[in-house]
Amino acid sequence: MKAELRDLARHQANLYRVLSNATRLRILWTLADQELSVTEIAGAAETSLQNTSQHLHLMQDKGILTSRREAQTIYYRIADSEPGMRCRELLTQTRPSPGIFSIDIEELNSGIHIKGAKP
Repeated sequence: MKAELRDLARHQANLYRVLSNATRLRILWTLADQELSVTEIAGAAETSLQNTSQHLHLMQDKGILTSRREAQTIYYRIADSEPGMRCRELLTQTRPSPGIFSIDIEELNSGIHIKGAKP
């Protein structure tokens, strides 16, 4: 039992380490209810495409996010894995009011400049 508790503590500490970054929290809040492309996530999180991609890859490596490719576009969502579900549970308790991070795709496509995106 002590080994199980050590493993659980290690896994939870790793999850909290990932969640301790403000940009990653904004990304996760954005993805709480939806699947989005990297460009859409970068716009909602107000960060560059390169920075967003680095955070997305880290969270995918930790099992928090999953992705799918559609032609040239990669879409991300919170995974149904154990780390993803734990993260989703925490988000429901700590997330700001629903809708704050909802993406208006038309607004994004109407010319809002995203840091790092080519015009």
